[in-house]
Amino acid sequence: MTRGPGNTIIQEICGEHGISLGQFFGYCRPHPIVVARQKAYARMYVELGYTYSMIGRICNRDHSTVLYGIRAHEKRASNG
Repeated sequence: MTRGPGNTIIQEICGEHGISLGQFFGYCRPHPIVVARQKAYARMYVELGYTYSMIGRICNRDHSTVLYGIRAHEKRASNG
């Protein structure tokens, strides 16, 4: 895992959602973990100005997964 502001956001999200860093970076996809990942992607994109590729490298995901996740988070937030 990288150091820096992205790492701080990931740790905060894991704490809020009660998941471990291993679960966050793993490949299992239970809904609560996916929601936490998507929230982290969105925060890094908005708060830090990271690109989809940068977020993907940090989170070990493809940039298209990050793009989908950010859109899904925004949709959930607007319905919320």
